[in-house]
Amino acid sequence: MQPNATSRELATTIGCTHKTIIEHLHELGYRSIFSRWVPHELRLSDKANRKHVAESLLLRPHREDLLQDIVTGDESWVLYVNHTRKRHWTAREEKPSTEPKADLHEKKVLLCCWWDCSGMIYWELLDSGTTVTALVYANQLQKVADVMRELRPKRLNVFLLHDNARPHVATEARQKIMELGWEILPRPAYSPDLAPSDYHLFRALKNHQSSKKFDERRQLENEIDHFFSSQPPESWKRGIEKLPERWAQVIDNNGDYIVDWSFRLIKKYKIQKLVKSVAGLIFQPNRYLDRRNF
Repeated sequence: MQPNATSRELATTIGCTHKTIIEHLHELGYRSIFSRWVPHELRLSDKANRKHVAESLLLRPHREDLLQDIVTGDESWVLYVNHTRKRHWTAREEKPSTEPKADLHEKKVLLCCWWDCSGMIYWELLDSGTTVTALVYANQLQKVADVMRELRPKRLNVFLLHDNARPHVATEARQKIMELGWEILPRPAYSPDLAPSDYHLFRALKNHQSSKKFDERRQLENEIDHFFSSQPPESWKRGIEKLPERWAQVIDNNGDYIVDWSFRLIKKYKIQKLVKSVAGLIFQPNRYLDRRNF
């Protein structure tokens, strides 16, 4: 059976009624759903690399300490006008209300932020017309380090988790990271599903901004600042501590993307079993596989 065939097409092909097809599909446990958008069409080499990186991170010694020392950074566009279409009830004879379609070139600004399991460290909105170059990124990292010395004075180690965008891997950025004494935590290409900002923080921010409109940059900045400052400590911690579960899911998917609706069905015992099979070791709580990490 073709997965994308409609029930009426199946009825025509098989030569039975549409109702019969529907009944049999339900009896067989099938349901009609939309496919899910994914960020990129992964090649076999991409999937293999994602799986390899996930395995190496999942089996890394002292993983609980590692999660405490991760600083993750990312960028996201934020809009001045956030359009949200919602269903609404109308009388049968009434026409639906209209709403202008979003402009492809809507006013927006780039948000850059760095955070860890204890909260936001540093964030900024780039000036209009400014892009993230290697020099801009190196200067941003220095600002992050300066703020961290005040907010996290006892921190000895920093594992920087960011993507492999060109400014992030340029010579100026790498030299700055080396100068700061930080270690880069590997993150495979085309992997926003392994980026805490993408799967956790930015998703919550976009929900918070839904339907809101801002006339001035200061209004937008104040709202973003309010959102970050109002997040409970558990939220920041949860965003980082999801990483081991997501690494395990990538391994279970043979490197393919995590689809969040199915990810929620994964049980903790299954992830623990997966970790043990990857390690090829008997469960050792004090070595690689600490139950408290799940």
